[in-house]
Amino acid sequence: MKNKKIAFMGTPNFSVPILKMLIDDFGVDLVITQADKKIGRKKILTPSPVKVLAEEHNIKVLQPINISHDEEVFNELKILNPDIIITAAYGQLILIQEKIYK
Repeated sequence: MKNKKIAFMGTPNFSVPILKMLIDDFGVDLVITQADKKIGRKKILTPSPVKVLAEEHNIKVLQPINISHDEEVFNELKILNPDIIITAAYGQLILIQEKIYK
């Protein structure tokens, strides 16, 4: 499975060990995670733990506000044409659309 194209979708700490294992064992080509959020009293814009790990490994990261209506995500998935998309606690309802399969 080393030569397979893999996309990963996840956001919280729960997803990090899964992404780390995929990176170490197979390689990941694209990560989709929630947009950065303002956290705490000072409202500091904070990336998701998944984004932090992906950027440490120079993996392309997409952060759609609403994945079901984001053309950039569909275009990137068309271009990548992943063999598998793995989802672990992504945090949005993912509506399958024909755009991905065309």
